[in-house]
Amino acid sequence: MLQTFPRFLRLQTSADFQKVWKAGKRISVSSVAIIHCENKLGYPRLGISIAKKNIRLAVDRNRLKRVVRETFRMCQTQLDSRDIVVV
Repeated sequence: MLQTFPRFLRLQTSADFQKVWKAGKRISVSSVAIIHCENKLGYPRLGISIAKKNIRLAVDRNRLKRVVRETFRMCQTQLDSRDIVVV
């Protein structure tokens, strides 16, 4: 298990995010939505999209992103090769 969140585990380009938005399945839990689809890379990737409209303070947005990244890092060995976007 990696102790960091390297670049290859991130969704980086707009095209990566668009692919997940169009082809992915959506799971909603209270105010958080998770959209996921399969990839052919052999490892999972994570993208985070948190709007300023939903969480006003930057401190709160950044804390949420840290929690999501840490949860992903701890569970990545249990995930299939999927692209995941947390909204």
